[in-house]
Amino acid sequence: MSLETIKTSWIKFGNCRDFVLIGKDAIAMASGIYVRFHVFGCRETRVERFDGGERGDGACCLAGLPVAPIFSVVERKCNPKISVFAYPTMRRISRCAGSEEEIGYLCCAFAGTEYLIGQGTYPDFCLLLWNWRTGERLTKINGTDVTKFDINCTRIMCSTDSSQLMTQFVTSTGMLSVYRVLACSKTVRLFPIEICFERIPVSCSWFVDGSLLCCDEYGTVWSIDFEEKHRIRTVVHASSFDRVPLDENPNLVCHADGVLLASTSNNRIQATFYRKWRKDGNDEWKTAWKILLPSYPRHAESDPSHDRILILGENGDLYELLDALSDNARLEFLVIQKNVKYVNIVSLQKSYLGTLDKNDRFTILDVKTGNPVCPSTLLAHHGKVADLASHPVLPITLSCSVTGNCLLIDSSTITHNPRITCVHLQREALDRVKFSQKARLFGVASFQIGRLFLLQVCVASNESKKHMRVASWLQLERKMIDFLIYEMDEDRSAKVLLLVGNEKSSDPRAGNEIIVYSCRLFDRDLCVENADRSIKLLSFFERLHHGSESRHEIIGIPYLTKQLHRIELKANFQEALLAEALPSLHQTKGIVISFHRSKSHDNPNLITCGFDGLIVRRDCDEPRRVFNLFAAHHRAEGGCRFASLVDDSTIVSLGRNGDLVANRMLARDALRGSRTTSFEATRKIERVDTIEDQEAETWIEEVIRRRSMTEERETLTTLHLSVLKDWNELKTRVRALLDENERAPPSTRLPISAFDVNKEGRELALKMAETKERQLTRDAEGRIAQLQRSTRYLRQRFLDPLIVRPRSIYSFLDRSKVTNYPLMQLTSRETEFPSPSRFSMEIGRLVSRLKKNGQTMDGTEMDEFVDVFETCNVTDRWERELKEKFNERFEKTRSAKRREMRAITERVKETKRLVLELKNVFDVDASSSLFEAPGWHRTEILEDSFDRDEGSPERELDGENVGCEEIESKVEDFYQNALDRMMDGVLEVRLEHNARRRIPTPDCLRKDPSAYTEQDIRSIESYEKLTRARETDRAKYKLMLESEIERLREEFSKGVKSFDDELNDLAAEKVRVERSILWQKLSKMEEILRRGKIVETKREIRRVIDEELVSATEEARVLAEERDLFEAGVAELRTGYENARKRDKSLEDKFRHEFKELKPSMVEHLFRQYRKRPRALAGGPCGTSPSLLAEFVLCVIDERRNPDLLPRECSGYLRAIEELEAIPEGLARRLEPGHWRLLCRLRRLKVEAETKVNSCAIELAEAEQSLAFLRNMCSASRDKVERCKQKLERLEKSLSDLTDDREIALLLKMEQLRIRAKGCPRSDWRDAVVISREELTRVNRAISKAERERSVAQRRLANIKDLVSLEEWRHACAKMKMEELRENAKDLDSVKVSRIVRECCQRMEQGSSSKDEDARIQSVLRDQQAWHRSVAERKKVRLEKIKKEIRIWQRRNACSEITIDQSSIRRDEFITELRDPLRLNVAAFRTRKIRAIRKRARLARQIRDNFERLSILKNILEISKLRTYPTLKFKL
Repeated sequence: MSLETIKTSWIKFGNCRDFVLIGKDAIAMASGIYVRFHVFGCRETRVERFDGGERGDGACCLAGLPVAPIFSVVERKCNPKISVFAYPTMRRISRCAGSEEEIGYLCCAFAGTEYLIGQGTYPDFCLLLWNWRTGERLTKINGTDVTKFDINCTRIMCSTDSSQLMTQFVTSTGMLSVYRVLACSKTVRLFPIEICFERIPVSCSWFVDGSLLCCDEYGTVWSIDFEEKHRIRTVVHASSFDRVPLDENPNLVCHADGVLLASTSNNRIQATFYRKWRKDGNDEWKTAWKILLPSYPRHAESDPSHDRILILGENGDLYELLDALSDNARLEFLVIQKNVKYVNIVSLQKSYLGTLDKNDRFTILDVKTGNPVCPSTLLAHHGKVADLASHPVLPITLSCSVTGNCLLIDSSTITHNPRITCVHLQREALDRVKFSQKARLFGVASFQIGRLFLLQVCVASNESKKHMRVASWLQLERKMIDFLIYEMDEDRSAKVLLLVGNEKSSDPRAGNEIIVYSCRLFDRDLCVENADRSIKLLSFFERLHHGSESRHEIIGIPYLTKQLHRIELKANFQEALLAEALPSLHQTKGIVISFHRSKSHDNPNLITCGFDGLIVRRDCDEPRRVFNLFAAHHRAEGGCRFASLVDDSTIVSLGRNGDLVANRMLARDALRGSRTTSFEATRKIERVDTIEDQEAETWIEEVIRRRSMTEERETLTTLHLSVLKDWNELKTRVRALLDENERAPPSTRLPISAFDVNKEGRELALKMAETKERQLTRDAEGRIAQLQRSTRYLRQRFLDPLIVRPRSIYSFLDRSKVTNYPLMQLTSRETEFPSPSRFSMEIGRLVSRLKKNGQTMDGTEMDEFVDVFETCNVTDRWERELKEKFNERFEKTRSAKRREMRAITERVKETKRLVLELKNVFDVDASSSLFEAPGWHRTEILEDSFDRDEGSPERELDGENVGCEEIESKVEDFYQNALDRMMDGVLEVRLEHNARRRIPTPDCLRKDPSAYTEQDIRSIESYEKLTRARETDRAKYKLMLESEIERLREEFSKGVKSFDDELNDLAAEKVRVERSILWQKLSKMEEILRRGKIVETKREIRRVIDEELVSATEEARVLAEERDLFEAGVAELRTGYENARKRDKSLEDKFRHEFKELKPSMVEHLFRQYRKRPRALAGGPCGTSPSLLAEFVLCVIDERRNPDLLPRECSGYLRAIEELEAIPEGLARRLEPGHWRLLCRLRRLKVEAETKVNSCAIELAEAEQSLAFLRNMCSASRDKVERCKQKLERLEKSLSDLTDDREIALLLKMEQLRIRAKGCPRSDWRDAVVISREELTRVNRAISKAERERSVAQRRLANIKDLVSLEEWRHACAKMKMEELRENAKDLDSVKVSRIVRECCQRMEQGSSSKDEDARIQSVLRDQQAWHRSVAERKKVRLEKIKKEIRIWQRRNACSEITIDQSSIRRDEFITELRDPLRLNVAAFRTRKIRAIRKRARLARQIRDNFERLSILKNILEISKLRTYPTLKFKL
């Protein structure tokens, strides 16, 4: 298979992030497999492909050397290789060794002129350093914090004045790392430099003097000088009134003696150039000029050789700021891109290409140059464009949008804006537009709703503007996948093939069924409803394409395969047969096909592209015939999206990364011929008169509306007539029934409700109401049950576990309130082992942290934890006891209030009775004396309601008591009333009865006084006497009632006041309890904090030892080893430098030895010629770069070597040497040619020797500078170790201060060891005595030891007292038991004697002998005596043992008392010694001595610092000498 050769014509990058400077005349940008070079002088653009072979697979992470035409390229794949090339020859110089070991690289940069640095990616984000000339890997260092790296925002920048400093900066996270390159011979190291910022940098750049400039998000710029111990100073301040972040982060780039700061504010992009004014002594820089930028800078580079700043804009524009050092900078564009990101392309007539970007702008490009030929046309106002298609012959482009619009773009006049015609077909989105096989029709489809429109382009007779009209449309009730249209010439119709998927799938992506429709064009009814047939395919397809023009064929790629199928349609679209299955030659799936009819020959082209980036062009009639197979895009960036053939010789492809590439075919194997007649018919466009209608209604809506209106009109007419007829019949029938009912007799007459025509509706409404009522009832019951469950849960969770429930007591006047302490019932386990959650939050956190982390504590920390644990246990038990005692008093107070409430109620009742009595008896209104009984507070009632539980025995008992009291009161009232009724006051006449008694009026009072008889007079006198006695009794009774009322009022007041006082006392008691509890908690918290500080201090000590001291010591050791290695390397380089100088000097002697046979005058003349040489290398990058000098030496020795690696001045130097090799005219006759060639060869050897001496000197200077830096770092590391040790000492001192007993005071006052401060700063410390720390520590230790001994003795004494009491109690118990046993023994002895006597009597009655009986009795008595004697002996031994233990404990108590007395004596002696004046003088002397020692140490430290500063200045002086020496010039 022979393939045509292709060449890349031009490329438009879709998303280029950065560029690099290559030498002084070119820049490069990379994307995919292409690298585009832009040359400044000639303004030319060159495109190079990196698609395999020596150049590698793809290109990314470019790095350029600004002083020489050299750049590096990283392959765009996993485990890539890094190669270094020369421009413009594209010769590979080297390949970095071991570069493929990393997964990938984020960026690369040249460090000075010697090294290439690469930033690796995941997982360790390491930095690798190579020698770019040889490809040797020199060193590798892993990343510090891998979490702060960003793949797209990591940059490496190297210092412009020295190759020894570089930065690793991540713009998104603000991570900035600085490294120093230390080189000595072949030993190279990357040494990290620690820096710290107060602000997060967002951009940074290296200044010309070696300092690093950084800026934050506000625009503040600060400088870091690494030569002055990392001095940081602010050079540009942000505006004081605008301390808010800008719209985007500022971009910073240094240029010459200034800095360019680009910022965005209020949608204005402004660049400000700040310059360092040397006349001004301030550190702040001033503004030189400002300029507005067209787009925000994505990347900027400084080119000081041409005084310009190159900027890559955010929209892809590349422009430069010229004359940046002047006050009037100019902006000039190099590449104008306008942020164009193409999404689709189509081929137009001739050599033009139609493009569509993401903003729906349609642009026509010239394929030869890639430039637009006319302004862009915006299509977005018609809706987002969904698909684009172009006519194969005519200058017509069609598009469809998501709003249902179909656009016709007429591009017949290329130089002007294309004319657009719009047809609004429907409201729904349109997905795809396609031309038919002969391109006379085109179809627009909406896949989701399954609708397809067939349209035809027509031209009006009165104008040249083209229009579109619908020829037919069809509706499929399924989702479509794709469609094809075939025109039928014989009957003015078309065959439509619809590709559909599986009906069971909700969203099929591929289909294997073709539904064939026959559409009559421009018929009366444009809608096609019925399909002709359905054809099943062997495979699933996503897209279908037309095949050969001579026959009906389908070309497609099966779903998720890499094959190409050609399907033939047979028997008038009755069946589909697979004619051919070919490999697509692609490496991935998801292949896109484009079909192009050639304009120069009959064979159409079939182009396929895919995710692998390959483009395959083949013959459509013979798919096996492949013309081209090449890679247009890289697979790592998504490959190719579209490919199109333009002008039969150029393939334009659009990558998924937005790159637009034009590749021209250089050789053509296809036969060229004239175009035949297949498309001549398409030129005959039907001319009709059309009127463009810009109505809001879509075409499909208009068709549907007309059809629906016709159908509705017919339906409504029929329905209206039938309803009207039924209504008239119903009215007539109801009227007849009502008349008949009225004529019927009353007994048979029906009510009017019987004629209700809506009875069923009313019953239905009632049923619905009942259903709704039942539903509401169920909802309410469910809600009630839910609330009851919630209440029951809350009660069981929070109220039932309480053994003491929360209660409150309010005073009678509601002036005070006291609550109790709710207490929960503790289980036996909780009582024995309390939970940490009951102690404090700190202890709980400590326990949970220990459980979670599984930490192991040493003995000291465990003791601290146990002490705190025991303290918390004791404190909580004591707190619970206090609360229980308070709750007991609270209950007593509550009972007192209950009793007082009952008494007040009785008093109120009695007062009301007395007032009523006064009113009834004396008609006196004493209602003002009434007082109202205070009630229970609402909170108290609510709390009592929670306690009303029938299952509680106490409440049942209270209820029974209340019931009994009520019954007793009723019985008492019944007895009192019965007694009053029965006795009627006869038993005892009370004062109230006398006051209420009625005295009968005598009848004689009705007579005339003159007619009184003696009997009448006696009756009147008796009546008056009784009346006076009653009045007296009434007065007494009234006084008694009033006094009783007053007494009840006083008792009420006293009772209320006494209870309130009692409640106030209870409140004060609660305050005291709370104070005690809080004091205990405070003490506990202080103890916890102190113990925690001790533990934290110990952990800090361990951390400092493990993390800081060990690492600092290891770092010092490593630096010392590196220093020794570099010292050996410096010695070796110094030896090499001396040898090079010796060889250089020996060359002169060699010259004279070679020409010793010539005359001395000729030798001198030749020697002058020998000393002639160009002096261009005295400065510049080539004179300070060992690598460039080595390449220069090779070019000097080998005249045929290509000097493409060297800068321009080096090439000029070589040309000057060649010019010097031309023999002068005066010497040509006097000197043989062989001598002149020998002279030239010796001169080249001399140049080589001088260059090598210069190179050795530069390497030696670099090595010495690196060695000096390492020595400084070793000194700093030693200082760091010392600081760690001092920190450890401080921590240990603070630990000793914390562990000392804080109860021991350090002041002596009023013959007391500890006093309480009164708050006065003068009098509190008036008698204080200052002593030395050692003496105080010794006294503290002695006092602590004595205190511990005293505590131990007291505990022992307390234990002895307890033991003595226990033994005394046991002795008393034993004594009591002995008395009881003695009494029992007496009783038993008496009982036994009587029994023995009875036995003796019995035996005597039986006739036994007295001797036997006496012997038996004597034996029994002896046994009894022996038993009692043994018991007494055991008791005696036990008593003796108890007495012995008592004597032992008494001796121990005496010893303890002696020890206590001795401790007291020693303490008094210590106090006396502390007051000794001689000791005070000694302490003052020690203080002065310590002060002198400290002063001497401070002076020694200053001397050491001054010495280090002097050594640094000496190093700087040596470096300055190396800078100023002519032959050892090195750019630092």
